[in-house]
Amino acid sequence: NSLTPNGAIQWDLSANVTQPGSGDPLARPSSRTTQQMVWQRHESGPIGNLLKANPDLSVLIVSTVPAESKLIRSVLTAFGVSNIRCAAGPAEALDQIRRKRPDIAVIDQELGTTIGISLTQYLRQHADSPAPDLPVIVMASVLSKADIFEMRNAGVTEILAKPFAPDALARHLANTMLNQRDFIQSADFCGPD
Repeated sequence: NSLTPNGAIQWDLSANVTQPGSGDPLARPSSRTTQQMVWQRHESGPIGNLLKANPDLSVLIVSTVPAESKLIRSVLTAFGVSNIRCAAGPAEALDQIRRKRPDIAVIDQELGTTIGISLTQYLRQHADSPAPDLPVIVMASVLSKADIFEMRNAGVTEILAKPFAPDALARHLANTMLNQRDFIQSADFCGPD
């Protein structure tokens, strides 16, 4: 398997693999058929509903790990999301948000970092923030109760535990965009209710 230039997963099914319709019950589908199956599975689910309501959905992926960005991009692409940008860190993310605001940001918080919390705090509280009300999903592999409270207090919209299943990402994206909570701005807190 490999990633194509647009970030989609390309399955290598060439060696000793029979194709569907050959009579072999274990035949694997081609990569195009696999992507169609993924989309058909989600077409009537939460991500399908989201893309029907917002066909031009734009997502900004923020990750310091290129492989993680490619993985998230490939999942989004398989869902049918085509307007995807990636940023390699908070400074690049803020620059991209200033140039063209996305509908949602998916921030990968690597182990031992606070990128998701710090970027969300900046977006929510800084006077120069380009998008204080931007919906933010933070993905994290280690989530203690204290981490969850800290993310919530920073104004994170949704938290997605890693490793993640594509269905979980679909639910979080749809919930964030289709069931938007009231946005609160006070002296003590800025973020979704």
